[in-house]
Amino acid sequence: MLQLEPTGWFSWEFTIVRGDRTVASLDISSWRDRGELVVDGGTYAVVREGLVSSDFRLSTADGVTVATATKPSILRRRFDVVHAGRTWTLQPRSAWGRAMTLLTNGREAGDITPGGMWTRRATATLPGELPLPVQVFVVWLAVLLWKRESDASVAASY
Repeated sequence: MLQLEPTGWFSWEFTIVRGDRTVASLDISSWRDRGELVVDGGTYAVVREGLVSSDFRLSTADGVTVATATKPSILRRRFDVVHAGRTWTLQPRSAWGRAMTLLTNGREAGDITPGGMWTRRATATLPGELPLPVQVFVVWLAVLLWKRESDASVAASY
């Protein structure tokens, strides 16, 4: 189980802890939905494919693609994540909440659950067959969706 801890009150940077050990940190850039993941000392880049695309690529520091994520519809909060030839679907548990479910072959394989309504703390229970960098990428995608929703609600309040 992974615990997500925001690094500051208004920050979209997180520390990820497993047990009593920090295993990763993630950052979502405010510019063009990019990010950097540091997992067990290794650095990974999350890059958006194209200017208007909602597709992302997770790469090692030397440019090797580890996983990709495709958002099949701009109207839905869902990503299809491909790693090692296998597709996983990250989607909301319900239309109203922030909790996310990770599916494989239509069956639940894991989830990412916020710690409460007013916090960005969360818990991720993801399958061990996904390497830790891919698990952190899936968490990054969930946090990205939460950030987009937060940005949209702030913009709508003006």
